[in-house]
Amino acid sequence: MDLEKSQERPDWRNEKLGSRIRVALWLLEVIGEGNTFTKEQLHDAFPGIANIDRRLRELREDGWVIDSDRTLSHLGASEMLLTRAGEPIWEPGRVQLRRFKRFSAPQLRQKVLERDSYSCVHCGLSSVEGPTEAPVNVVLELAHVVPLAAGGSDDLDNLITLCANCHRLLRSGVQLPDVDSVWHLVEGLSPQDQARLLAWIAMDRKPPTQAEKAWSLYRRLRPEQRTSVAHRLGQAVLDRTDTDSSD
Repeated sequence: MDLEKSQERPDWRNEKLGSRIRVALWLLEVIGEGNTFTKEQLHDAFPGIANIDRRLRELREDGWVIDSDRTLSHLGASEMLLTRAGEPIWEPGRVQLRRFKRFSAPQLRQKVLERDSYSCVHCGLSSVEGPTEAPVNVVLELAHVVPLAAGGSDDLDNLITLCANCHRLLRSGVQLPDVDSVWHLVEGLSPQDQARLLAWIAMDRKPPTQAEKAWSLYRRLRPEQRTSVAHRLGQAVLDRTDTDSSD
């Protein structure tokens, strides 16, 4: 969509326009695609307008991609990012042809997290621990398999769960693998590992091992707590080695 002023856009300060249209115009004119803004800036721009936050959220129904700290971990609590502008809803007589969505944004996020067992599909880091599914302080984010900039969509099949670190690596431009390179690795696995991989594919996730869970929890300890665990683990390994040697 061409957002250049081939036709003059209305002034976002025009109070005769609907507040949702004014917010869209304000985002384009004042903020601009790819730039961050805060809730305070939004409220200062539209003083006295009730539910202005809701009008902002409603723009997502027209294809506007507005990220927050729930989708991008590096954003502050009141910070948002205009990732991509959507439909020019200010155009007179424009028919809003909204794509039918099976889920609202919160429902979609929940569906993706449930499908991926609340675990990062890259490293296996999970936000639940043990059979009781007690919550663990892990930041999980949704990521696009095919980026929006490359024509990807917000459909369920194009979304995966990543931890904040893996998502950051993905956004940094790490090259995605192709089918042949993946199959080359799969073909070289032992029969046991191929069977294990097939089970992961059937489950559509890789369950984290106990060692991986222990590592992720260890990394969230304070430095002095890490030292304590490291010393106790070292002693346990040493004791076991001495026992094996005596046998």
